[in-house]
Amino acid sequence: MGGQQFESINGDLSTPSHVGGAGKEADKGGRVQQRGGRKRDWVRLYTNFLGRHPRAVVGFWLVVLAASAYNAMQLLNDTVFAFKPPPSSYGAHANSEMAKLFPVQADQTNFVLVVESTNRVCVNDAYSPLKNFTLALKSVLAPDRRVAAFQSYWGMRSDNVSTVFTEPFLEHLPNGSIPVCPLVSIMVITVQFRVTSDAAVAYANELRSHTISRLGNALPLDLTLTGLPAMYTSMISETMENMEQMDMIVLPTALAMLAFLLGSCRLLVIPILCLLVTASAAFAAVDGVTHVMDIMTAAPSLMMSIFLAVSIDYSLFLLSRFRQEVKACKVPDPAETNAIHDIVTIVLKTSGKVVLASGTTLAVCFLGVLALPLDLIQSIGVGCAISLMFAMLINLSLCPALLLAYPHFFIGSCLPDGWSTAVWTRFFGPSRRTSSRQNVYEDDPATTALLPAAGSSKSNWTVGDEDNPRPVSVQQVSRVDAYWLWIAHQTQRPTFSFAVIAIVTIIVGILGAHAFNPKLSATTDAYLPRGSSVAKAIDTMTTSFNPGSTYPYQILIDVGDSYGSAGALNISFMVSACKMLQRLTNASAIDPVFPPGTTIVTYFFAPPINLTKVSRYLNVTLPPIDDCEALAYFVALPNISYLPEGQIRADKLLIDKMVSELYTNAGKTAAIAEILLGVNPLSREASSWIVSFRKRLKVESKSLGLPMWVAGFGADIADSITGVYGDWALMVGIISSVVLTIVVISFGSVVIALRCICSIAYTVIFVSGLAEIVYCNDAFGSSFYGFRGNGALVWLVPPTIFPLLVGLALDYDIFLVGRIVESREQGLSTRDAIIDGVVDTGTVITAAGVIMSLAFFGLLLSDILLLNQMSFFLLFAVLFDTFIVRTLVVPSMMYWLGEANWWPRKMPSSPLSANAAI
Repeated sequence: MGGQQFESINGDLSTPSHVGGAGKEADKGGRVQQRGGRKRDWVRLYTNFLGRHPRAVVGFWLVVLAASAYNAMQLLNDTVFAFKPPPSSYGAHANSEMAKLFPVQADQTNFVLVVESTNRVCVNDAYSPLKNFTLALKSVLAPDRRVAAFQSYWGMRSDNVSTVFTEPFLEHLPNGSIPVCPLVSIMVITVQFRVTSDAAVAYANELRSHTISRLGNALPLDLTLTGLPAMYTSMISETMENMEQMDMIVLPTALAMLAFLLGSCRLLVIPILCLLVTASAAFAAVDGVTHVMDIMTAAPSLMMSIFLAVSIDYSLFLLSRFRQEVKACKVPDPAETNAIHDIVTIVLKTSGKVVLASGTTLAVCFLGVLALPLDLIQSIGVGCAISLMFAMLINLSLCPALLLAYPHFFIGSCLPDGWSTAVWTRFFGPSRRTSSRQNVYEDDPATTALLPAAGSSKSNWTVGDEDNPRPVSVQQVSRVDAYWLWIAHQTQRPTFSFAVIAIVTIIVGILGAHAFNPKLSATTDAYLPRGSSVAKAIDTMTTSFNPGSTYPYQILIDVGDSYGSAGALNISFMVSACKMLQRLTNASAIDPVFPPGTTIVTYFFAPPINLTKVSRYLNVTLPPIDDCEALAYFVALPNISYLPEGQIRADKLLIDKMVSELYTNAGKTAAIAEILLGVNPLSREASSWIVSFRKRLKVESKSLGLPMWVAGFGADIADSITGVYGDWALMVGIISSVVLTIVVISFGSVVIALRCICSIAYTVIFVSGLAEIVYCNDAFGSSFYGFRGNGALVWLVPPTIFPLLVGLALDYDIFLVGRIVESREQGLSTRDAIIDGVVDTGTVITAAGVIMSLAFFGLLLSDILLLNQMSFFLLFAVLFDTFIVRTLVVPSMMYWLGEANWWPRKMPSSPLSANAAI
């Protein structure tokens, strides 16, 4: 079944032997060159293999669907919310020291229970329902070996400790004082689980749904459990909602458009089946990856948008070409074995080649995030790349296998006889791609109204060379193609094409001024559903309590054996460390180290007791004694029998417990001081503070003579931002090089590759600048839910989305240029090939862009800001690329490049240009 069979079935599909020089043959599916010997036709061999075993291929993918379904459903449960800072960063080193010096504390997680009185009874009132709830919760948690510590207002009040210990658990006014009638309180539950572990998430669910819900039932209290594992559940719930939303709204709409475009409901079975297999296989594969690397919670939603859009697009590319070839087939029964084999071969040689180039390029672009030193950003790229590869492989194997296995079913239509043909012909016209390129369009009154009659003096309705223009007959153009023909001709006129490039360049340049220096946000509200109980509780904690209480920083001090066997409990060490913290917290300093409102919590600083009351019990004989010395002696007091019963003894017992469980390690060779920062620990102010504080701590470390580090979730975020944006240029360079290489290999032209980079830059700069205006400058206010922001871009979005933007912008470019190259190889001039390519692909690419936009629009309806912003970038990038760049900019650029488009490739002469029909 060689090239001769194509000719016998679909008409004269090969160009004349003189086209492209002697010794070369080209058929419609791609040029097969012969120079002293026939090259192996790999596409034909692949089609023959599928033709011999079509049902086996279909069966294989159905088995994959069934076998992967269970693991696919587990993916969401196996994702994580927390992450590790870049391996070479200060934060990674500090975390390593934390794990080495404090192995117990490093594996602990804090839950914060936010409690609000709903009946306006003060939470510190002895008759408050909070008191009974707290004591009941304390009794339940006390015997639980998974709980390391439980701290609360009424829990400590019941132990008769000083108010200095209990007041931090009551809400505060902006000036730091406690209201006369506080209505909000917090409880801190420290558990023996690592923050990213499944056990921590499971315990959070158990604590929320069983213990807290049971004890708080019917009480006038609003109870919300927060903390990373608790927030994880909220994110999972919202992600599931988003995916169900896409299933119920976006998918049916996209499939309905696809059915209309294909003119056959039976063909719709193929994209649906391809989509199901892709979803199951991709989710299951990424679930397997979770055993090797952490996968971010937001990854499944983005993966679903990607493979939903791309899989339907690829099915549309393949099946629309299949539809064209069936219409053009001159054999009475296109489902006959030889005919269907030839049709499928042509589809794979044309649209299949584009799908392969597009899929490979997109996957490599997604993998470009591996250049960034952050595991969770890498996980999004890996997840999207795997989804893309499965979408490509399944569409290139399952789709043709189904066509070959059941040709009569798919060539027919479940619609009334003749209806689909009438719709297709009326809107899209019959196939035009024959070797002689004769006029094949039926007369259409609508087209006649759109186009001037043959022989019209309007030169913009012409084909051929500019020196020898020829009007287009109305019988050559269908209703929809009339519009694309008009647009294509305009882009091949000097004035219009120059104006397009100039106007778009100016708009992109204006937006570009805002594109590369956005305000970045790292606060947790970007990851939580708007209006959720957890989001409200986090906001309450930030405004009514010390902002740093949500994610405290830790100063780690490696005492070692420098102070003898007593180590971190040595009086000299505690006094020296206390005086160091006094210097750091000196509010009267010209350049304060900490933001206003910062609190330091540890056992050797900020005396939690009334020193004048206990000084007589300290047995100190060297007056005068200052606060640091008094506290050090009090902490080091070995025997509480010196202390009277009551509050002082209760304070000493509590401090001893804090020392042993929270602020020192088992060997007392290291100490921790917690910093409750006066600003949000994940804010931009905190990121700036951590940089300067590390420098100051290095100086103090030398003064104290002990190694010190500062660790914390906020520090990890700051290091991640620095590391990711520091390697941004490397990622851009790698992705650009990959794009250049793949496009050069696909089309044999360096100029096309460079022009692709230029048009991609237009899309990336446009959407980046637009996002800055919308989310950072609040251009739309609260007019649309998906455009609401917090005055900044979520820091994860730009680096994560960049490879996706490059891949998506290149996707339709490859499809358009592939058709232009195909027409040029068949002998059309460059100008006619561009027009032919635009008209041929206009409807399909526009429909694909609309379908992809629908897929991304689903995430814009999400309640999670992170997904909103990712969706915004993808949605407007696709719309801008589909309707502006691909439609106007690319043809205009190619017009000015002319024959240079193909350099260094040599294209055949253009014998068809004088007689071509567009």
